[in-house]
Amino acid sequence: LLMAIRKRAHSAAEEAMGLCPGTLKIDYTHFTQKRAGGTHDTHSDNCFALYASEDRPVPGCDESRHHAYPFTNRVVSSILYLNEDFEGGEFYWADQRTGEPKTVVRPKPGRMMVFSSGAESLHGALPVTDRKEEEPSRRLALAMWFGTDASREEAEPVFNERVDEMETEL
Repeated sequence: LLMAIRKRAHSAAEEAMGLCPGTLKIDYTHFTQKRAGGTHDTHSDNCFALYASEDRPVPGCDESRHHAYPFTNRVVSSILYLNEDFEGGEFYWADQRTGEPKTVVRPKPGRMMVFSSGAESLHGALPVTDRKEEEPSRRLALAMWFGTDASREEAEPVFNERVDEMETEL
């Protein structure tokens, strides 16, 4: 099931970006869970953002910072929401001048955000909050990053036959 979702998300990302099938290579796939308090500060996915002040990212890449992360080969990013039984946790694109949330999108199951990975797409996630009188909040999502270099493509996991059979039964 997870591999089928991954494959569909890959195709949807290419379509959303107006690219021919097979153009994007999967760089990394990450199933994420954010519980109450979980957040993600403003950032870009393929470079360290420049900072106008200690806490204010601005568009542009800080070329003085080199590290294994961020991955400069990433050109497209996506996040697919898998559940709705949580509060908060909204995705946002940041204001390019202040780094503050500007465009906020409420996650819902099946909604997928697709965007370029560079500093032009500063983004983050607002905190997940606890819901009163219910199960604790947790936001589940499939995050994927894509590049165009086939030599850096993520290897597809190999499952045993029983798992493969279960996938085809669903």
